[in-house]
Amino acid sequence: MCASTTPATWWWVPGSDWRWAAWSGRCCPCARRGRYSSVEGRRLKVGLGGDQQEAEVEEEVGDLGRGDQLTALGGAEPAVDDGLDLVDRGRVECLGHVGSLGVLLVAGGVALLVDGPTLDAGFPNACHQFPRPAYPRRMPLPQHVLGTSRPDTDLPLLLADLHAGLDLGNRSTLRLKPAIGDGWGPDRASDLVVGAGFVALGGTRTDGNAVEVDVERRHSLPDTVSPGMRLLVVGLNPSPASADSGVGYHRPGNRFWPAVLAAGVATVDRDPRHALAHHGLGMTDLVRRTTARADEVTPDEFREGFARVDRLCAWLRPLAACFVGLRGWRTVADRKAVAGVQDRTLGGVPVYVMPHTSGLNAHSRLEDLIAHFRAAGELAGGA
Repeated sequence: MCASTTPATWWWVPGSDWRWAAWSGRCCPCARRGRYSSVEGRRLKVGLGGDQQEAEVEEEVGDLGRGDQLTALGGAEPAVDDGLDLVDRGRVECLGHVGSLGVLLVAGGVALLVDGPTLDAGFPNACHQFPRPAYPRRMPLPQHVLGTSRPDTDLPLLLADLHAGLDLGNRSTLRLKPAIGDGWGPDRASDLVVGAGFVALGGTRTDGNAVEVDVERRHSLPDTVSPGMRLLVVGLNPSPASADSGVGYHRPGNRFWPAVLAAGVATVDRDPRHALAHHGLGMTDLVRRTTARADEVTPDEFREGFARVDRLCAWLRPLAACFVGLRGWRTVADRKAVAGVQDRTLGGVPVYVMPHTSGLNAHSRLEDLIAHFRAAGELAGGA
């Protein structure tokens, strides 16, 4: 059955591997066409079935040519897998193509567009056939180039800024290209990606001094670290409140900030960047996966994160580290540990371990936590 009599709704398919785009050209004769209306700066307007739609595009729209146009817009995000499932169930009404792009019209007038004819056009109910190429193909991810000709020690804060500017679930390619320094390479790049609250979607790729990796922005909290730190606070993992706000220990009832302020370790409430810049107070966590409770994190996750933080300390060399969470330290370092200065170091950096600052920890009063932070600060001052 030809879909020409069915008003088509055109959807764009970003998923996480797709980008805003406009497609132009002629589809198969039976497919409904929209006529190009206008492009104004970064806004694209088209008419589809008599209804004009408008959407903001991520990139400048190039020359769409002349004549009849087929342009993909919308706000829904049907996955390519959904289209394949529709084919399996025999619900394809029309399958055409626009240049190298496939267009699948399905029952109900909804059109799914994919990069290339991902779907086999040789179905009996397809009104248009063309050779089967080696698809599916992926459109390239948006790329972010960070740290060009700058020291690699600038990358943690650059990545933290990028994390703050992206929406949850956004996928992109990171190209990290700092000035050549000791230890720079794929392993450090992978650690930085994890510490910045991203999930790597595969392995790293190298291009000279540059390291590329495809990532997804997770619900997490980036490291706030840099060279010259006096004290690096090491937590267990972010809470939802911290991941939402971008501030560690942000959850109501957590006594971290009241304690560090009273101890003189920081002077501005809930401002990690100020604490880093003015007091040399850095912040990281063993695990970057956000959970409501720390006991939802597995021991293996803690141990893997401990290795990353050990490498972080060996690289940036804070004067001391303050590990917040006695139970966590016992899991990864010393089962019999007690609060205070530890025999074991993190990357050669002396470690002070203290109880967790959560309001759920009824065993530690605010006065006790203040005393612990003062002792940790003294360890950093005397290191």
